[in-house]
Amino acid sequence: MGSTRTINAVFVLVAIDPLGGVVVSSVPRDSSPTRAIAAYDDRARLRWRTELPSSDAIVAVGVDRQGNTLALVDGSSRYGSGKLAGVWLDHSGRAGSVFEAADIGDSPRGALLLTPRVESGLFLRRSDGAWIRQFDAFGPGQPPPSWLEARASTTLHMARGGRAYAVISPPPPTSGGACQATIEVVAPSGKTCGTAVFPGEQNAFNGFCTASLTVGYDGTVIEKLDERSTGAGGGRVCGFSWWTGFLQ
Repeated sequence: MGSTRTINAVFVLVAIDPLGGVVVSSVPRDSSPTRAIAAYDDRARLRWRTELPSSDAIVAVGVDRQGNTLALVDGSSRYGSGKLAGVWLDHSGRAGSVFEAADIGDSPRGALLLTPRVESGLFLRRSDGAWIRQFDAFGPGQPPPSWLEARASTTLHMARGGRAYAVISPPPPTSGGACQATIEVVAPSGKTCGTAVFPGEQNAFNGFCTASLTVGYDGTVIEKLDERSTGAGGGRVCGFSWWTGFLQ
């Protein structure tokens, strides 16, 4: 049964648990080198909190579709410059051993992204948009599939009830092309199953295109459109469009 208690820490990274709730990394407010991962249920009740077997900075956290958590930490002190270390935790919070997970070179660590694969495991995207690694659950990692390597700067969500990927390509940054974003449905084998185009909204002031897409677990596509100032008190308004169950 879940419980609540006060934790004197700052939450840094938050990952959605596909089984419900969230998993977060925390850093103590004091000078302690402790690094911890905690899980909360969908009512914000603490499920577990685990101190990692590493005091190095946590740089990415992801949860796969089976509820297994992967924490990536700065591995330069263990494995050399540019290296990341990893620690897997099961859905009950039991941590495994530290392992060498990836080499990101001199790429910034602040914008790494772990995203779930179909069934289990995770993909890793580097800060420059390149997909560089995939992890089987509790595995040390391997190169990503070629179809994903060829789709840099995209984001992934589940489609077709978790049996395929919704591969979202961002809109062009300026008015040089059509203001739109696309979602390509791709099978785990890499076969393309179709592409949908969603119209964006051109900013009247600077010409930039806004068409930020995400996909819910029920297949609903949500698009965030342009923000505008209300002109009073610094307020802003923005619009959303959505297509219920579009990728079921």
